[in-house]
Amino acid sequence: MLQQQGVASERQTAYDNVAQALEGLAPQLSAGDRVVIAGSFFTVSGALAALELEG
Repeated sequence: MLQQQGVASERQTAYDNVAQALEGLAPQLSAGDRVVIAGSFFTVSGALAALELEG
Protein backbone atom coordinates (compact mmCIF):
# COMPACT_ATOMS: atom_id res chain seq x y z
CA MET A 1 0.00 0.00 0.00
CA LEU A 2 2.78 2.43 0.81
CA GLN A 3 4.46 1.91 -2.53
CA GLN A 4 1.14 2.55 -4.27
CA GLN A 5 1.02 5.87 -2.42
CA GLY A 6 4.52 6.80 -3.63
CA VAL A 7 6.55 5.88 -0.56
CA ALA A 8 9.84 4.39 -1.75
CA SER A 9 10.65 0.94 -0.37
CA GLU A 10 13.94 2.19 1.11
CA ARG A 11 11.87 4.58 3.27
CA GLN A 12 9.85 1.70 4.76
CA THR A 13 10.87 -0.25 7.84
CA ALA A 14 9.06 -2.96 9.79
CA TYR A 15 9.53 -3.72 13.47
CA ASP A 16 8.31 -6.53 15.72
CA ASN A 17 6.84 -4.17 18.30
CA VAL A 18 6.21 -0.53 19.15
CA ALA A 19 9.23 -0.24 21.46
CA GLN A 20 11.58 -1.35 18.67
CA ALA A 21 9.93 1.07 16.26
CA LEU A 22 10.46 3.97 18.65
CA GLU A 23 14.10 2.97 19.14
CA GLY A 24 14.57 2.85 15.37
CA LEU A 25 12.94 6.24 14.94
CA ALA A 26 14.85 8.04 17.70
CA PRO A 27 18.08 8.72 15.73
CA GLN A 28 16.04 10.42 13.01
CA LEU A 29 14.39 12.91 15.35
CA SER A 30 15.53 16.43 16.19
CA ALA A 31 14.69 18.61 19.17
CA GLY A 32 11.12 19.82 18.89
CA ASP A 33 9.97 17.00 16.59
CA ARG A 34 6.68 15.36 17.39
CA VAL A 35 5.69 11.73 16.85
CA VAL A 36 2.04 10.81 16.48
CA ILE A 37 1.20 7.29 17.57
CA ALA A 38 -2.17 6.03 16.41
CA GLY A 39 -3.87 2.70 16.25
CA SER A 40 -5.37 0.39 18.78
CA PHE A 41 -5.20 0.83 22.51
CA PHE A 42 -2.57 -1.92 22.47
CA THR A 43 -0.36 0.10 20.13
CA VAL A 44 -0.67 3.29 22.13
CA SER A 45 -0.22 1.54 25.50
CA GLY A 46 2.89 -0.17 24.11
CA ALA A 47 4.27 3.22 23.12
CA LEU A 48 3.48 4.72 26.52
CA ALA A 49 5.22 1.83 28.24
CA ALA A 50 8.26 2.13 25.97
CA LEU A 51 8.45 5.84 26.66
CA GLU A 52 7.82 5.22 30.38
CA LEU A 53 4.80 7.53 30.37
CA GLU A 54 2.22 5.14 31.79
CA GLY A 55 0.60 6.37 34.71
